[in-house]
Amino acid sequence: GIIIIDPCRKYSNEVLIPTVYISSDSNRKEFDELHFSLKKAMNDIMLTLKKLGHTHIGFAGEPLTPSEQEHFKNSAKALSIPVNSSQIKISQKRFEEAGRDAVRQWINEGCLPTAIIAAYDYIAIGVMKELSQNGYRVPEDVSVVGINDITLAEFLDTPLSSVSYPKEELCREAVTLVFKKIDT
Repeated sequence: GIIIIDPCRKYSNEVLIPTVYISSDSNRKEFDELHFSLKKAMNDIMLTLKKLGHTHIGFAGEPLTPSEQEHFKNSAKALSIPVNSSQIKISQKRFEEAGRDAVRQWINEGCLPTAIIAAYDYIAIGVMKELSQNGYRVPEDVSVVGINDITLAEFLDTPLSSVSYPKEELCREAVTLVFKKIDT
């Protein structure tokens, strides 16, 4: 059996192997599918930041995070938070380097947001490191939020605020579904 965990790719329904697809906010008919709501997570983050008084919120991502970027834009629009292209940084780098790259760009452009949402936690770690190296304090000067709540997040010098989704539960359910499909 196959378990596909990839919200960005398109797969053919010609797969003859029992397959389960784990995605965010998708509705694919060709596979059994389990969902986690990236849309809800982004809305929750944006709403919290808005309630804290942030009006200049940035997004740090990389080429493999288009759904996170889209949810960021949609949430901002739904909550009447103005967003322009200078607030969205999509680095060609990955992981921590993508976060560092985004912060460097904002600083060079003179438009550092008061809050930054990273597409995933490793990008957020890079954001925090680069902010620190440039004399900014998290969360006093800039709030930073990641997505996926990696275990490392709580052990950083400044613990990372991160949105979690039920990874273990989704994986257990996916394995159960694959075995059921194999047995039929």
